[in-house]
Formats: sequence, structure tokens, C-alpha cells
Amino acid sequence: MAESDAEGRVGTGPLGTHPDHTAPLGTDPDGTDPVGTDLIGVVRRFNAAINDRNLDALASLMSDEHTFVDSEGGVVRGKPACLEAWRGFFAAFPDYRNTFDDLIVRGDVVAVRGYSVCSRPELAGPALWTARVSGAVVDEWRVYTDSPEVRREFGLPLPLPDA
Repeated sequence: MAESDAEGRVGTGPLGTHPDHTAPLGTDPDGTDPVGTDLIGVVRRFNAAINDRNLDALASLMSDEHTFVDSEGGVVRGKPACLEAWRGFFAAFPDYRNTFDDLIVRGDVVAVRGYSVCSRPELAGPALWTARVSGAVVDEWRVYTDSPEVRREFGLPLPLPDA
């Protein structure tokens, strides 16, 4: 069971390996959800769909007005356009995967710290994401370059200083 702290921060491990990506992870045995788990569950399922290259699952988790913003500020708007962008991305980078280390819920936004794995070095390494969630769908998926400034903005842990 995932534990969340008072700020809604949840520590996680690699995603895309849970046998049932449709079930929110972190539900208490009595069926209740800790603070933010429903939003976190949506974000985890969205990431699992990315890691599994599952366009049907992504479509079911996107609002009709879904927006994707890349780390350089490029924007794709609307579910059909976003699905086409993901289709092309999956074809170009079939080994791309995201792993989440920390998730923090603030209102309807889940901020995530983790890293991407890919044979293309420019797509591999530390990354930050935010997902704006409405109900059971993601309205916006945004990728950020990992920096102390962005981590502070979203209340994500800062990197440990080199020893």
C-alpha cells in the first residue's frame, strides 16, 4: 500500500509492472483512498499506458480537450492530435519508459519527480511532470526539464548535494 504524507506526497517504484493497470494503487484495505490517491491512481494509469504503449488506455484517460506540453514548450491540443503524437512517439522510441519516484497532489494537479529510460540519450534521465486531472481523466500532461527551480515550484524534493 502506498503511504501519503500530509502534503499528498507518495513514494513509488517503477510503473508499468502492476498486473492490473486499471486499479488504483494505494487503496486502503477498507476501500477508502488516502489523500490524493484517486488523482494519483489516474496519473499512474496514464503513465502505465505510456510505458505499455497502449493508445486505447491513453485515450480512455484523456479528456476530449487534453493538452500535452513538452519540456521545450511545444503544445499539442485535443485528444485526436495527442493520440497521433503518441503514436508517432511510440513508433520512433519503442523502448521509452517513465519511472516515478515522488508524486505530490496540489488541488487538481499531480506533480511527479522521476526519470525516463530510453536508448536515445536526449530522452533518458531525470524528469519532472505535472498532470492536471479532472475526475478520471487527464486534462493536461506536461513535461519539465528537471531543475531545482521547478522542483521548488511544485514542492518536490531537491537533489541531494554531491558528497
